Amino acid sequence: MPPAITRLMTRSYVTNHANLTVVDGAGDTVLASLEENFCQAVNLCHNPTSNKLYCADCNSWDNDAVSVIDGLTDSVIAEVNVGGSALELVCSAQSNKVYCANGSGCLNVIDGATDSIIARLTTGGRPFCYNSTKNKVYCARSNNNVTVIDGVADSVIATVPAGSGTSYICCNTLGDKVYCANKADNTLSVINGATDSVDATVTLRVTTPMPLLQSDRQQGLQREAGHRRVAVIDGAAIASSPPRPRAITLALSATTRPTTGSTARTRAATT
Repeated sequence: MPPAITRLMTRSYVTNHANLTVVDGAGDTVLASLEENFCQAVNLCHNPTSNKLYCADCNSWDNDAVSVIDGLTDSVIAEVNVGGSALELVCSAQSNKVYCANGSGCLNVIDGATDSIIARLTTGGRPFCYNSTKNKVYCARSNNNVTVIDGVADSVIATVPAGSGTSYICCNTLGDKVYCANKADNTLSVINGATDSVDATVTLRVTTPMPLLQSDRQQGLQREAGHRRVAVIDGAAIASSPPRPRAITLALSATTRPTTGSTARTRAATT
């Protein structure tokens, strides 16, 4: 798996399977390397409320744990057993919670104050995203549905039918939209964050849509995939009424290799 990267103040944290490297952003020098705690570190997220980093280790000695790292000392202060391969992570700063999806189709809710599991939900899917506008978590399930979880009660409040082969998912907070890539029919489902219903379905001129990346500043969405193509979706056009979704497909040069998977596993956070 490609490395996961998160940024905190002037430091960057990079996973490299068996270690976590802390890089000084000012001098581009290695400040620390945490090696003894990880077997296969695959994902990172930062909790600004407690100034902690959470690292998903999908093959740890402690039955697939999430390591908790103090943002001041760059040391591991706790490990949370999530009951399966720890894979995806997102943080809800307003609720002081961290959500971890494991390989068994469960979503673990970690209390940011105590670093303990406070809820475990069976979602049946791994890719998920957090909508900070509505304090909801959206999980793309393998049965062509998206499960919506309330961030306060940590309970399922809706199931949204999407396209065929639901895979990667992301949120655009400017438009209060959630985008779900459907790899079997090459479409993108646009979910309204207020109603939790599909506002539009965009047909992509690409095959097998993969990771999604949203741009808050431009209210758009990009998609990295194979076959040297990137689809750019105009979020403002989708937000109009009636919806007029527009998709632009960019062809990359033959010498460019898209970094498939890196977008889904990259988490950026700034304090």
